[in-house]
Amino acid sequence: RPALRPPAMQLGQPAVGQYVPAPIIVKAVVVGAADGQQQTAAFQAGGLAAGGAASAPGQVDAGPGPPPFRLKLGVNDKTPVEIPPDLQSMGVKPEQWKKWARDIDNGKAHSVFYSCPMCEGCYWCFPLLCLQAILCMLNPCTWWVVARERAGLRLAKQAIDSDLASARSSGLAGAVDFRYELKEEMEGNYGVWHRVSPPVGVGVCQVKVGVNEKTPREIPPELQGMGVHPQRWDKWARDIDRGNTYSVFHACPACETCYWCVPFMCLQPILCMLNPLTYWVTAKEKAGKDVTEQAIRADLQSTQSYESEQMDGLQFALKEGAMGWSAVWYKGPLPDCLA
Repeated sequence: RPALRPPAMQLGQPAVGQYVPAPIIVKAVVVGAADGQQQTAAFQAGGLAAGGAASAPGQVDAGPGPPPFRLKLGVNDKTPVEIPPDLQSMGVKPEQWKKWARDIDNGKAHSVFYSCPMCEGCYWCFPLLCLQAILCMLNPCTWWVVARERAGLRLAKQAIDSDLASARSSGLAGAVDFRYELKEEMEGNYGVWHRVSPPVGVGVCQVKVGVNEKTPREIPPELQGMGVHPQRWDKWARDIDRGNTYSVFHACPACETCYWCVPFMCLQPILCMLNPLTYWVTAKEKAGKDVTEQAIRADLQSTQSYESEQMDGLQFALKEGAMGWSAVWYKGPLPDCLA
């Protein structure tokens, strides 16, 4: 069956009759530059340089640009049929929004409450209101319910990311700095569309790694600002994913949460540390992280013709914290909070 291609996007192009503000010239001090050194940056509302082209690496996007657009993604939340004005102001076409709306609804369909949204409120709140949510967290069924919902939202994100990647590879204006992210908050899950600009002079990039952490397919803006090329990031992302395969929970990421949290929640990690099996689990994970660290550090020793001198002095380390592992790229001394 022939592959279906999403409708073309024209991000960054103003709608007919839309007001386009003139570029504003500002002075911005670049972090990490010589004392007193300043750079002049031209920016236009929408995060694009004058003429509709994305700001080149080395420029400073000092303007606020359009605010992020947030969309609640619960089964009780209706996906807008018409393109939201905030997204339209970012240059997204109505045809593209219809495709994304279908992707989001298809993702929601994975929820066990999709055919009866009211049942979700009953499950979490009836009959004990706030206490009911605590009891639900002790129910192993809840982890299956949450895992299905997250899986659907991730599939929708993959579809949207694929459209954005196609737009970037096609060289469409404004697509280079357009991103979609999932945010999990107390009141529910949100999809967030926003623009990013590679910060210049930033000395640290931190990415969470683990079987429950999705390795970004797109290069983080902080690394891009350090002169790292997307081709090199693709290899590093594969190195991180390869290290994750050493974990005993790689085939079932939800089992890791169950192991550390069910059924005694905060008390469960203490009991796990008294279990000799835990030391084998953590040793396997540590072995995978060592493989990732060695591969990326070895890769940093080589340079490619398409990369800039900004990469000089870039270092890498994997750090374990109370909230899990983090991959850290940095220049100069490692910040005290990460040491």
